[in-house]
This record gives sequence, structure tokens and C-alpha cells, in this order.
Amino acid sequence: TDMSSPQKANVQINLNARVVGGREILYRYIIEGPIADDSGYIRSNSYLWTPEEEGEYTITLKVKDISYKGDYEDIAKISYIINARGERPVRIIDLKCDGGKYVLKNNPVNIRCKACGGSKILYQFRIFKDGKLKESVEYDESNWISFIPDECGEYEIEVKVNEYHLPAIAASYREDLKKGRGKVARIKELLEEIPLNIEELNKVLDESIDYIYTFYNNVNNIVGMAIMVENAIVFGNKYRSTYPEVDRDLSNAEFSYINGEYTKALTMAISCMETLFPNTANEKILENK
Repeated sequence: TDMSSPQKANVQINLNARVVGGREILYRYIIEGPIADDSGYIRSNSYLWTPEEEGEYTITLKVKDISYKGDYEDIAKISYIINARGERPVRIIDLKCDGGKYVLKNNPVNIRCKACGGSKILYQFRIFKDGKLKESVEYDESNWISFIPDECGEYEIEVKVNEYHLPAIAASYREDLKKGRGKVARIKELLEEIPLNIEELNKVLDESIDYIYTFYNNVNNIVGMAIMVENAIVFGNKYRSTYPEVDRDLSNAEFSYINGEYTKALTMAISCMETLFPNTANEKILENK
């Protein structure tokens, strides 16, 4: 998909498949969930889906050559979560350049974007001159970039913002979050008791702090790993058209990523890049970030 899970309801999502082999491939997208959908077999490898109801969905792709008489020759499935439409969409409220509208050649310029809405905003910066891309920073948490104009003339700055979502979250994390909220609720209950049970309050507070701190670190680790997978795949995308084996291996990594297997996806993506850059793949990916 062009948008990672979860997404909001009534947002158009492009389902896209990469398939090798066959003479003339047919594609069938089957969507199971609160509102089902079925593309039937079509010649296009992409299908636009606009989910209208929140909930958990399963997207199944069946493919076959037009000459094949059976139901399908290969099949793949992914899980997808649709949330209720958000009350506060992500939007840009200010964009500033510290040098103003006119700056000097070969002097650094800081460009800063201010946005609101969402829980975690990612920023993409692109700088053009005469219609040609001069510099770009793909989606990242940083809301500013430093740019040095090396030519005189007029530059155009394009900024896009998006809310970051993990494509899949293990059920254990949801249970841990529920348990953490329960601990916070218990502290509130103890604080309302008269007389105040200091000993019990301190005990529950210590347990809750340890539990929530550990949960916070675990979540940060999984988010960090997911971002590393994304960076590795983005870096590898430039080599997909030249090396078919890179396209194949990165497709497998993407499949694991979409299904929440972040450790597996990262291992696959790094291993793929190591075939092109032995012993230096990590450094190359970090340089490209």
C-alpha cells in the first residue's frame, strides 16, 4: 500500500502489487472486514480502496497468468487497521526562513516548519530551483533543515507533513497499554481515599513507575526499529530497477514490515544492502537518512 497501517476512515489507499513471471498477469484484491470489497480479476496491478468503517481488515491478493484456469497461482495477505476519522488533521500553520525572503549565496539558511494535529508529525522538505530538485529530506521527525544556496536565483521550498503510524502493533503491546492505564487509574483511586494510605500509595506508585517506564522504552525501541527499516528500504529503492535480486529481497522485507515483523524486516533489508555494500551498508543507510 502507499500508506502504512493504521489509517483514518474515508482516506483513499492505493493497493499495489509487484509480481514477477507470467505473460499477462491478472490481479484480484479481496478485502475482508467491517465492509468487504472485491476487485475481481483485473489487469491493473493497483486498486484504489476507500474504507468507510473503522476496524480490522485483511487484504488478500491473488495473482495468476491469464492462461491459468484455476483460482490463483500465488496468494499473499496483510492485516490493516482503520481508525475513526481524526478530529484534528495534521496541518502546517507556519513556515519560516531565518534569513527572510532574500539571502546571500553560499550562506547557510535554516528553514523551519510549524505544524499541529496528530500524535507524531513527520516532515518532508524539498528545495527546487528552476523546476529542478536541488535538495530533499524525506519524512523525518525534525521540523527544520539547513540549506546552502550555491547559485543566485529564485528557489522554491516544498514542505509536506504527515502523521507517523506503525503499520502493525502486536496484541501484547495493546494489553500492556491497557494494564498501564489500569495502574494510573488505581493511583487516582488511592489519592481520593480518606484517610490517605501512604504506604499502599507508595507501593503502587513505585510498581507503576517501573512498569510504565519499561513499557515506554519498549515502545520507543520498536518505533526506532521500524524507522530503521523504513530508512533501509528508502535507501535501497534507488537500486531496485538495476538489480532484480534487490527488488525481490526488499519486497520481502516490506512484507515483513507491513505485518509488524520489524526485527525480521530490518535483518532482511540490511542483508540485502550488504550484498551491494559489504561491511558498509549501515553507514550508507545512515548517510542517506
